[in-house]
Amino acid sequence: MTGVRLRFCNLKAKFDLCFAGAICSSQAALGIFERAIILAGEPIICGVERWAVWPPQPGASESNEHHERAASDEAPDVSFLPPMARRRLSRLSKMALYGARCTIQHGDEPTTSVPTVFSSRFGEMQTTYNLLSSLADGEGLSPAGFSTSVHNTSSGLRAIHAKDTSASIAVASGPSSLEYGFIEAAQYLRQKATDQVLLLHHDDDLPDIYGDYSDRLDGPIALSILLSNNDACPKLSLNWQVDKSDKIDRSANRNASDVFSLLAGDTNRHVSHDGRLTWTWDYDEAA
Repeated sequence: MTGVRLRFCNLKAKFDLCFAGAICSSQAALGIFERAIILAGEPIICGVERWAVWPPQPGASESNEHHERAASDEAPDVSFLPPMARRRLSRLSKMALYGARCTIQHGDEPTTSVPTVFSSRFGEMQTTYNLLSSLADGEGLSPAGFSTSVHNTSSGLRAIHAKDTSASIAVASGPSSLEYGFIEAAQYLRQKATDQVLLLHHDDDLPDIYGDYSDRLDGPIALSILLSNNDACPKLSLNWQVDKSDKIDRSANRNASDVFSLLAGDTNRHVSHDGRLTWTWDYDEAA
C-alpha cells in the first residue's frame, strides 16, 4: 500500500472534502489519523523542535531589534547563497530560504535532509505582477522571473540550494494557508514517513494595485517551525469547528504572527476565523 495524502481543496459549511493525488488500494488504506480528521475533527498535535521568524519580532530573542514592519527594501541575510543566486531571488524567496536554514541547520550542525511544507496565501505575487506589467507595456518576459513566479518557487529553490531530495509540497488555502500547511506537515509525521518535517509559512506585501481587492497583509513574515514526533518536545496543536457566523479575520498574516506569539510564550491559545471554520491553536511547553 502506498501512502495516502489527504488534501483539503474546499471547505464549505459542511466540509466538502476532496482527495487529490491519493493513491490507495481500498478505503481500508485510510489510517486512524485521516478518519479522525474527517469524522471528528480531533486536535492535531506535533512536537516543536525549533522555530524561527523573520523579520525579528518582540520575544523572538532578547538581542533582536523590534521590527513591527520590515521596510520595503529590507530583506534577510542570505549570504550563505552564491552571489548569482542571491541576485535572482525575490524578497519572499530570501525569507523562505533564510527561515529554512535557521531552523533546519542548528548551530554548526551540517544541513540535514528533511521533508518540507511551504505554505503561502499569495506566493510570488510581486514577481507575477512585474511580469504582467511587462506584458502590458509590450515588453518581453524575463525568463528568470517567469521561472520563479510559481507558487512552489521557494520549495524548489530550497531543494536546489540545499541539495535536498526529500519530499516537498507547496500549500495555498486562502486566509487559512498556515493551518492547512500544518495539517499537511502533521500527516508526514503521523504516517511515520519521517521523524521531522519543516513547516514554513511565508507571505510578503502585495503590490499596491491589489489593495482594494484583497485582505491587506500586516507586512512580510516568514515563520519556520521544525515539527517532530519527539515526545520530549513542546506540543503545538490545532483544532477546528464549523463557524456559522461567517466571521472573517481580515488580516492574511495575522495567523502567522499570533502563532509566533504562542511559540514565544506570550500566550498559550490563539483563535481565528476564516468565514467557514474557527481554528484554535494551543501550545504546551511542558515536555
